[in-house]
Amino acid sequence: GFTPFPFKVITIASGVFALNILSFIIIAFIARGLRFYIIAYLLKIFGTSIEKIIDKYFNILTIVFFTILIGSIALLKFL
Repeated sequence: GFTPFPFKVITIASGVFALNILSFIIIAFIARGLRFYIIAYLLKIFGTSIEKIIDKYFNILTIVFFTILIGSIALLKFL
């Protein structure tokens, strides 16, 4: 839901790697919902000016977010 990859690619990859279908549906539902609620919240707070920034830099923002997330998890695990 948050990845810069098209959702169709993620769906096909989950089938290739035999991900549990129920887990996939639940995680996809939560992730896609969160994505749209976060965008709606940002639009409410900052107005339409933030929409152009999100559209222009969405892939970069997503990669930065996941890098920080994975780095934080790794840091906590190894400390």
